[in-house]
Amino acid sequence: FFVGPIQPITAELAVEVTFPADENAIVAVQMVFGNLFSAVLVPICNAARHLHLKENGMRMDYVLLLALCGSGGFFFSTFDAPLLRLKSELA
Repeated sequence: FFVGPIQPITAELAVEVTFPADENAIVAVQMVFGNLFSAVLVPICNAARHLHLKENGMRMDYVLLLALCGSGGFFFSTFDAPLLRLKSELA
């Protein structure tokens, strides 16, 4: 649900930092690895849904997804790479 609007932004960022490479290849690789990660995450969350935190009764699959979203947000907020396509357009 929340990943859908993020995909075009991450695709543009991937194309920016890998500028000489083909845009279609970069987006295809990103989609393949995103789908692969989702396929790996489904059984992990399915196994973790039976575990509960004692303090507030929260299921571990929610905690896992919250940690994943938080770490992804932290990574993207601190991401600092040269934007090669922008540099070539401004040159």
